[in-house]
Amino acid sequence: MLNKFHVFIGIFFAASINAKSLPTKEQLESNEEYRLIKEHKMIPCVFIDKNTDYALQNKCFHISKRLFEITKNKTFLAGVAKGYYKGYGVDQNVKKGLKLYEEIAHSDCAVAVDVQDILGIYYGAKDSPVLDKVKEEYWVKKAAKNGSELSQYSYARMLKNQGKLNDAIYWYKKAAQNGSLSAKYKLAALFREGYPMQINRRQAYQLLHEAAEQGYAPAFHELSFFYDEDGDKEKTEFWHAKFINSDVFKKMQSGMNPDEALIEVFKEQKKKEYIAEVQKEMEEIEKQSSKQK
Repeated sequence: MLNKFHVFIGIFFAASINAKSLPTKEQLESNEEYRLIKEHKMIPCVFIDKNTDYALQNKCFHISKRLFEITKNKTFLAGVAKGYYKGYGVDQNVKKGLKLYEEIAHSDCAVAVDVQDILGIYYGAKDSPVLDKVKEEYWVKKAAKNGSELSQYSYARMLKNQGKLNDAIYWYKKAAQNGSLSAKYKLAALFREGYPMQINRRQAYQLLHEAAEQGYAPAFHELSFFYDEDGDKEKTEFWHAKFINSDVFKKMQSGMNPDEALIEVFKEQKKKEYIAEVQKEMEEIEKQSSKQK
């Protein structure tokens, strides 16, 4: 379901200021690195997309570029790669963006696996300017083996489409064990459709409830089917109502397909969480700075 999901998910490229050694307000104002990190966070640059004002795209691109020059941290190089590949804030140069992404993906830096996720998507998207199914599978498989729940889920889908059901189930389960809500939902849905899943109905219910408890709207819909099959009218209506009142369903009603709606809702939620976290961090800096005076 979420083939495009990790294009967004994998790009949380904000450098975190260590809470145990927060800088003072004066340090933020006098030190270029701190000032740029703060600005990168406060805009916030990690959520820049095609709908963002070009001037802001450009600002984020140059902040990322300068931060990489100062820190050599490939977290920020990923922001530069994104700018080139997408043409966000700079003249689009897909080839240059890909070269930078692959440099990061082949490294052992903190965001290498995230970038492997991204490359798998970029090489596999239907409208991709670099469509290459061989490279798509290479990067998805590499990220999956390196522990990415997102690519584990995508690799499972890929294997299922290739008719390799047992291998697909293995990776769906691996992704679910690593916390993928999409994989939990998919395992239960496949079970209900009659696939040999090596799980029972109680376990399928459990997977769906785990996903539903974290707000995964497709799980609401699937639970309504499960309870309907088991003749529980009250719970069927409860989960159906929960689904049609979800933000995902509302966006679908406005014309988005399920994937787009799910991505958009997730993005909105993560942006709120991110901004709240940054504000809290900056408040802590202000508080510590006041104590030092």
